[in-house]
Amino acid sequence: MPIYKITFTDNSVFEGGETIVNSKWKDIPDKAIACLEYFISDDVSLVLKDFDEYNHLIEATKAIYGPKGTNFRQKLHNIYIMGRKGDKVVSYRIALVGNAGSDKYHKGDITKREVEFGKEFRGAPTTNWKKGNK
Repeated sequence: MPIYKITFTDNSVFEGGETIVNSKWKDIPDKAIACLEYFISDDVSLVLKDFDEYNHLIEATKAIYGPKGTNFRQKLHNIYIMGRKGDKVVSYRIALVGNAGSDKYHKGDITKREVEFGKEFRGAPTTNWKKGNK
């Protein structure tokens, strides 16, 4: 099962990769997106539509131990699914891990927030926006 499905304004469809690491976001055709459906689980999805642009961001850390980068390890933290309309961005953060020692966020929690365009990730802009139906 793909992690997301995009329906374009011409009614054609693009399916994302089957894993978060291989999302295929950069492979999306340069066509206007009508709807982005992101699959949270087999029976739950997050749907974004009617935005000027869409974005998908994976927040991860990586640690490198040993000589010349041996023992590479990557830890995924959150997925951000974003839609921009004008100068505002609606961002949904999906937690991939819980915060150790904190009851604030748990794996699978979805947090919605609205921010100014250009400050959508930790107060900074993001890249790889895909055009919507402007």
